[in-house]
Amino acid sequence: MYKVFDAQGNYVLVHHLIDVRSYIEIGYVDYEEAIVDEKYSSSNKSTYKSMNKKYYFNIESRNKFNTCECYSTKDISKPIRNSDCLTIIGTADTVFNDIKRYGVHGDVAVVNDSAFYYQKFDHFITVHGKLIPIVESYRNSFRSYEKFRYQTHSAIAKQCGLIECDQNNANYLWKFRPVYRSSGLLAIWIGIALGYKSILVHGITMEERNHFYDFNTSPVKSQFSKLFSLINNDQIKDLLVSNNVKVSSGIFSEFIGKPTRSWINANKSSK
Repeated sequence: MYKVFDAQGNYVLVHHLIDVRSYIEIGYVDYEEAIVDEKYSSSNKSTYKSMNKKYYFNIESRNKFNTCECYSTKDISKPIRNSDCLTIIGTADTVFNDIKRYGVHGDVAVVNDSAFYYQKFDHFITVHGKLIPIVESYRNSFRSYEKFRYQTHSAIAKQCGLIECDQNNANYLWKFRPVYRSSGLLAIWIGIALGYKSILVHGITMEERNHFYDFNTSPVKSQFSKLFSLINNDQIKDLLVSNNVKVSSGIFSEFIGKPTRSWINANKSSK
């Protein structure tokens, strides 16, 4: 176990060096080995108490991530899938052409602001936990005629530098390596972890381009080239290719591979 310190000398306790690195990445400054009894340590009492309120799920995944952990702060069953095929709907301005060209098949996962617009879906995935109740409120107020259930997913707060209470808005919280604070990549990791045999990705290009809802140039568009430089390696490519992921457009599709008509026909009806 390790103590990870912030600039003010406060610390959190973590089990693995890989978790230490994730804290350093979001601004913690130092760490040291710590021998403590989590169950009885007064310094960790609040953490241990909160852990008792979390419901952990065994995810049977074909792929073994460095760490793959799923839990809920609500007393609910583990996440489910209804098909072997998953279509992910992102927010790049290519998303409408992607859908028109390749269609939507199997279960549907919407990413970030796509949840405001897409009619019916099975999963809502975002690293921004604060967005979840906003989407739910909007859909209850303005799209209440669309009655369906969906599962909400986000990332564990310490992985993306966000506030834990915001992340707890999700039905399910996930811990992966890597996550890169990308909701689109998080959606793909979750799809793999849930055991989908094919994953079709629309509107996630890793290019410097606008969201589909931007009227002016997006102020965050430059983040995507940096993100692509992080994932542009053989390990990530092997992970995605081996798990039958296809990307519809952009530099991401050139890296991973676009869906073909034969691939669509072979995978769209899988149940």
